[in-house]
Amino acid sequence: MNVSTSWAPDHIKIAGIRGIGGVWGIDTLDGMGSSQMIAEWGYPDIGVVVCDMPSAGHDAVMLDYSQCGPQGEPSVVYIDEDRSVKPVAPTFAAFLGALQECSLFP
Repeated sequence: MNVSTSWAPDHIKIAGIRGIGGVWGIDTLDGMGSSQMIAEWGYPDIGVVVCDMPSAGHDAVMLDYSQCGPQGEPSVVYIDEDRSVKPVAPTFAAFLGALQECSLFP
């Protein structure tokens, strides 16, 4: 991260990346899907929650479609516990390329 978060001054921890379907997928309708998480946790309605966080809902990583629209390529943002939106990567590919092993951080 290029900005400080409630998690740490230079990084966030991701517990997992969500798939499309299934019990933990972003389109799941049983209360665990992205739209349900946005409604329950008060995340900004800018896109899709794509990562599970160790905080269990207090923060999130989302694909942000607010600038590109539904047909464009979204950026990746971090939603902090105060619901501020902080940039993570310009694309999902850049986000994946920047992931690092947790053991590198104290």
